[in-house]
Amino acid sequence: MLTGFRGVRFELHDVFGETDKVAARWTFRAVHGGRFAGIRPSHAEVTQEGNVIYQVRDGRIVRAWLQADRLGVLQQIGVVPRAFVPRAFVPRAFVPRAFAEAQGQRPI
Repeated sequence: MLTGFRGVRFELHDVFGETDKVAARWTFRAVHGGRFAGIRPSHAEVTQEGNVIYQVRDGRIVRAWLQADRLGVLQQIGVVPRAFVPRAFVPRAFVPRAFAEAQGQRPI
């Protein structure tokens, strides 16, 4: 991801650990100045927040679990509309009547 961005800055908010795991919460800021996932540079400033948990063994990271706001980055560089609201698939049989009506759907 970093190759598509210029002026990369990370702000580390929290770091803590227990046993063989270390967790961190961070904010990434940069300018989309290069190709990212095949997307041409938009030159937009982006901010991404994320969390990571590292598993450490013998002083080395052996596994990592990362959660980052990629949808937010895609919205900020203009690939996905900012008003985009993903809808999870829920079988109609499980949708309560009031929710279906509020979404403009006909309840079954």
